[in-house]
Amino acid sequence: MALLDAEGRVAVVGESMGYWLDSDDFAFSGQDWEETAASELGPHTFPRDWPDVYQESDALRSLLRKKGPCAAKQVSVVPDPDREQWLLAQDIQLLPLQSFANAQAIRDATDLAVVEGWAVYDILDDVTGAAFVAERYWWNATEDGTWLDFSPRPENLQQLLLVEALMPGPSREAVALTHSQNALGQQLLQLRFPKACRSGAGLVPRRASARPGAPIWAAAAGDSSNHNHHNNNHNTQPPSSSNTASNNSNSSNNQHNNHNYNHSDSNSDSSSSNNNNNDSNNNNSNNSNNNNHNNNSNSIIFNNSNCNSTSMSNTNTSQSNHDCSGRHSNLHNIITDNFTASTAVSCDNDDINGGRTNAGDAQQPPAQRQRQQQQQQPPAVTPFLETATFSTLTPPHKMILVPKMSAASSVVAMDAEQIKACVQKVRLGDGEPIFEVLSRCEQSLELTGRLVSAGMCAALLSHLRGSAAADAARLLAALGRAAALGGGGLSRRVAETFFTGDGVQSLVDLIGSQDLAAAASAAEALGHACFRCPALQAKAFKSQAVRSLIKLLKHAPGESSFALWHLQVGQPGIAQAAFEEGAAAVLLSIIAATGTATSEEVMVNTLGALSSLVANAKGVQEALGANGAVEAVCALMASELQPLRVKEQASAALANLMSGHGENCRKAHRAAALKSFGSLLRIPGASTEHAAAALANLVASVGPKAAQSAVDDGALEALATLLESTAKPTQVFATLANLLWQLPDLSPRVAQLVSIDQLVRPLIAAASEHEPRARLGSLALCANLALHGPTKSRLLKAGVLKPLAAIIESSPDKALRDHAATALANLLEGHPETVAKVFLECPDLPRRLVSVLSSSAPLLPSTRRQLCRALALLASREASRVSVKEAGATEMLAKIMEEDRAGEAALGLLNLAPAAVDRQKLLRRGVVTKLVQLLQEPGAEVYATGALANLIAGSSSAAQEAAAAGAVPLLSALLVEAAGRKDERSALLWKPDTEAWAVGALGQIVEYVDTVRVRMEAGPALPSVCRLLVKGQGFAQD
Repeated sequence: MALLDAEGRVAVVGESMGYWLDSDDFAFSGQDWEETAASELGPHTFPRDWPDVYQESDALRSLLRKKGPCAAKQVSVVPDPDREQWLLAQDIQLLPLQSFANAQAIRDATDLAVVEGWAVYDILDDVTGAAFVAERYWWNATEDGTWLDFSPRPENLQQLLLVEALMPGPSREAVALTHSQNALGQQLLQLRFPKACRSGAGLVPRRASARPGAPIWAAAAGDSSNHNHHNNNHNTQPPSSSNTASNNSNSSNNQHNNHNYNHSDSNSDSSSSNNNNNDSNNNNSNNSNNNNHNNNSNSIIFNNSNCNSTSMSNTNTSQSNHDCSGRHSNLHNIITDNFTASTAVSCDNDDINGGRTNAGDAQQPPAQRQRQQQQQQPPAVTPFLETATFSTLTPPHKMILVPKMSAASSVVAMDAEQIKACVQKVRLGDGEPIFEVLSRCEQSLELTGRLVSAGMCAALLSHLRGSAAADAARLLAALGRAAALGGGGLSRRVAETFFTGDGVQSLVDLIGSQDLAAAASAAEALGHACFRCPALQAKAFKSQAVRSLIKLLKHAPGESSFALWHLQVGQPGIAQAAFEEGAAAVLLSIIAATGTATSEEVMVNTLGALSSLVANAKGVQEALGANGAVEAVCALMASELQPLRVKEQASAALANLMSGHGENCRKAHRAAALKSFGSLLRIPGASTEHAAAALANLVASVGPKAAQSAVDDGALEALATLLESTAKPTQVFATLANLLWQLPDLSPRVAQLVSIDQLVRPLIAAASEHEPRARLGSLALCANLALHGPTKSRLLKAGVLKPLAAIIESSPDKALRDHAATALANLLEGHPETVAKVFLECPDLPRRLVSVLSSSAPLLPSTRRQLCRALALLASREASRVSVKEAGATEMLAKIMEEDRAGEAALGLLNLAPAAVDRQKLLRRGVVTKLVQLLQEPGAEVYATGALANLIAGSSSAAQEAAAAGAVPLLSALLVEAAGRKDERSALLWKPDTEAWAVGALGQIVEYVDTVRVRMEAGPALPSVCRLLVKGQGFAQD
């Protein structure tokens, strides 16, 4: 990939003339950044935490003030132009990194004025709002002052912060490219277009067009980065070889706001106005979703080689930290769906089709708890750590039936007039041209694409019921294949032709005919027509296509499974009908009986149809697992004779079969699936995302032994390599999260392998830019890495806090909120310096958390517990404890403890140490009785003991209520049990604070309720009291 000259050719140093960026075109702002050279620039993005950072960041304000290096007249967030605006610049060639030339070209063609100024980016090598870089930049403006920027945007960056210069810069003239300018350009291309650079292909010059949405930059023909993208249906995606189509999927119509700010040196003088620009992105799905939202994008311009991954060590403090161990089960559902009746619910948000999560019990890693000495107060502690699991189901590799044509043709070419005449003859009922054209199409991909564009599909529909039906179906299959390969909207045109021309029923009838060759061609044609077209899927289903295809599976497995695959995408009802018609049994028989003689094409499509069936129909996992499907697919994975494509598709099928199904996971483990996944992960150029997803599912269900086996087999190293090469690391994050869940001691190694900036990027960016599954993967790994002390600082420096708070506060996705709450609580756990940093960066966090807990929006029980834990940890330091109290956390925690007896709520009351008026309010709510009940709850008794000791201290009424509720025998039993325990959990969990709290609570009760019964109930605890008196220290001895 290289800079391009005005003609779109690779620029040559010393020869190519242009308006090239130079080091003088950049200005830096921020402590220790002012003297930075442009050649030292690393990863950068749209300003994080916008628009708050505009008012709060001194570095940004110093850059834009009147005496600053980029003195600003006006500031605006500018999205890509909308459809009508792109019409103004139609057919104008636009070059990357050459905004000066682009703006002048637009002016010359449209009379739009040129605006000179700067594009401002946030530097990711520093904390949010600490460092910025401005690049001299030109764009255009309409007569009414609306800013339009037609220059190519960096990958995934949908808006720019543009600053009109107060004074125009020096005049620009075209000059010959120098070595330094070329080096700077290459550096910026690597940072801003990493996918295209990794592909090794050049960039195609972007031209404005009239299609919906802004033209995007794409890799030139042959770009490997275009392969294997996933669409956004909720099922396994069937194959398509259209690279362009796959690049344009997952889009929706978004309405952006162009925010203009009249810049001033004082915050009070800043004003804003909105210019709404409708930015409509091309969506290949015929059933696209249109969402209107304000898109303050924070997509990151990211380059793996330039991100910082230096670990920061914990700061030593005078406070003592006590390690606590012990694991208890906790259920974490990331994304669940309705496939397995016993453990799953419906799935609504996925970037990978048909995604599921494992619903297994989560064993928790050894915990650390903080004991903070406070004057006249019991120590503050934190609870056991909770980790997040992330298990997933993956779509298969995208491909179509092996093309029966070549790109280069040796036959005589047909010109436009000949093609038009041929289509007209066929449309009028002449069947003779069909056979002649068919022989040519099977040798020329280019001719087939031209026939699709000329309307041949519509002309052929009338022949599907005549004597030329077999040839017509065969030609339709070839046209569908060409449409998928050619892209450019041809697939949609084919689908629209079948829908408006009512050709579906004719194809289905032909599929059920006795002519097997014609039936196979009709099946392939139907599969191509239904690709990403829900309307045609539904129409084919009503025409009994499913039953006909299942009957055809035994005779033409490749074509019929291909069509069946396409029919099931995003259609649970169709998949359920296919299952009830016996599709699972037939597909499994093909897989189980297949030897090396069976074509790669048949096996890939059969596995794809099976994967999609599992992803959508209830009961399929159980049925297939009971009939040997897991072992059969594992055998394909392990075979050295199977092609790579088959193994890739087999890994996707296994991921689906294992997702959320413990028994299938154990079967795969016994069939040595781990070894197969590891081998596939290490194959250069393989589609390893599916193997990573399957490994994540297996590790989540089978347990620590499987996780350790995967690590011993080199899984971490393979996943690290995959992280460096993939643009969508969701599956890798999921696998690493599950490995950490099972093996917490891996945290230091994983922390060194993962780029924290890459991990946090989906969270910082606007929610619309990343699918929920990508954000869940990041959150799961963030939550588990947050348990590692040195990584806490790296996560905070990467800007994870504010997006976590935003997700907790406003995300409609319950799973996202649950994982964000877990990540936040784990971030605060066991590290007082982190608590201080979090409160300093987000001082209103307690109020926001209490607001979420008190809102009417339903929360998962685990989310409520994690939010209570976060509040409790914030209350462990004096500075933030006041804010937690003022936010109303005391009564909220008491209310939650009443409703679901959460130990985390008791921990909050323990750390808040309520007294006086607060204590009286809690007593009136009956909190003492609830705490006494919690003394019998495993895992919650520790915090209930401390909270009870705090409430009883100095309160006769509280002591009497506790005695009446039966606290004395329970506290005595806890002390006796603690003295007799010898296991690891006892040693870490019970010493020294728990016994001290229990003794303190008993002493207060005996002091205020001095009766014979109370003394007798407290008698069994006397040996423990004596032992603490002799061997205890500090608070415990007192």
